[in-house]
Amino acid sequence: MVSTKFWRSWVPALVLGAAASSLLGCGADAEEEEAGPLTGTLLQKWTIEGSADPKRCEANGAARMRLVIIDSSGDVAASELVPCTAFQFAYTLEIGDYTGSATFLAPNGFPVSHTLPIPKFTIRPGLTTTQTLDFPKAAVTPPDR
Repeated sequence: MVSTKFWRSWVPALVLGAAASSLLGCGADAEEEEAGPLTGTLLQKWTIEGSADPKRCEANGAARMRLVIIDSSGDVAASELVPCTAFQFAYTLEIGDYTGSATFLAPNGFPVSHTLPIPKFTIRPGLTTTQTLDFPKAAVTPPDR
């Protein structure tokens, strides 16, 4: 049988050892934070026939822009509906390579443009990657018209 004297002398040491171990674990987390962010920002812009004039959205029946961002594994990383007249949208993504697509939608949700591919881009830690996609006249005519 272990004496009470034994436990009184060793329990504080064990508690201090456990506390020190947990602090060391926190130190590793702090090192990861010091390494920098693991995300960056995509600033996706669009124009219609080279213009960011809101009247172009109305003239083409485009209420919203549907942006779909695809990661390097082929999975959807983001899918957003943005007012057409904003002509840009910022989204935080994990670092890595991406592609995507963009389509103008009418107020009823039906497409009023062809879907254009967003070319491959890379998100870097803590930085903003800007992409601009122009919809030429032929692209804002929906496929079924």
